[in-house]
Amino acid sequence: MDYLIWRYNDVEGACSLLEPSGIDSIVPLKEGTSIWASLGSAGLSSAMNPESPTELRLLDNVHNTDGILVVSERLHAFLDARGLTHVEYLPMTILDHEGRVASKDYWVVHPIEPVDAIDMEASGCKMSRIKKTRIQSMERLVLRPEAIPAGRELFRLQGLWGVTLVSQPLADAITAAGFTGVDWTGTSAYPGA
Repeated sequence: MDYLIWRYNDVEGACSLLEPSGIDSIVPLKEGTSIWASLGSAGLSSAMNPESPTELRLLDNVHNTDGILVVSERLHAFLDARGLTHVEYLPMTILDHEGRVASKDYWVVHPIEPVDAIDMEASGCKMSRIKKTRIQSMERLVLRPEAIPAGRELFRLQGLWGVTLVSQPLADAITAAGFTGVDWTGTSAYPGA
């Protein structure tokens, strides 16, 4: 099966979000560690980027500075209906530039339990000297398809922050449904994508 990288598609006037609050650290969201049990009843919140005060439009896939998936209720319901495995849906409130609630109808799609499917040698990976399990750089992204569990349609890769992979059938279904702010790139285009 082919996999694509979930990307943000810029739309004029669309907002960008800052790092979310409601958690102690963004690291678990990037590493794919479950945070559901530690999430407070208020969930997460994130403010629109004050450097772009005229960009207010909320898309189905909202750009953010952390590379996490922030999606509308409509896209959340679509993904949830597919019965994706190893995914948490975390409620997100979006605040406007003045700190007022712009929407309470957003979610962080958080793939947990990353898949160890990178061919490290063929990808030319260099590991972080500080966090030895994290990839610091790579020449290209080469997957070991046999290491991807059957049925995993949306997942992150072990050691690689900020990249979410989606099966071709799921990407095609999202595109056909017309969700805004979503784009795809092939794994062969990474890291230049």
